[in-house]
Amino acid sequence: MKSKNKIRARKTSSAIRKKARPRTTVKSEEPETILIRQREVEHQFMAEHPEAFDPYVGEWVVVEGPKIVSHGMDAVAVVNEARSAGIKVPYLVRVTPKRKPNEGYL
Repeated sequence: MKSKNKIRARKTSSAIRKKARPRTTVKSEEPETILIRQREVEHQFMAEHPEAFDPYVGEWVVVEGPKIVSHGMDAVAVVNEARSAGIKVPYLVRVTPKRKPNEGYL
């Protein structure tokens, strides 16, 4: 007596590879960006003027160029405020308290 369910053989990996299609590359019109130099102005501002962030300890801050655009306790509200000011990609930073030398987190 034959069973109604037929046993199917598993496809070998070589059979699967034959059906795979090669990847197509999409050419973008924008030139490749160098990720190393992104937000260089903001990093330089934060390194040279740490005293500018003293009033905002414990808050989220959006930095755009050499200025602080918005700040607050809620990160989402701070980003939305910066976007309403016309910034497409806000650079969000959490301001932490200053530590003494040789002091770290446990």
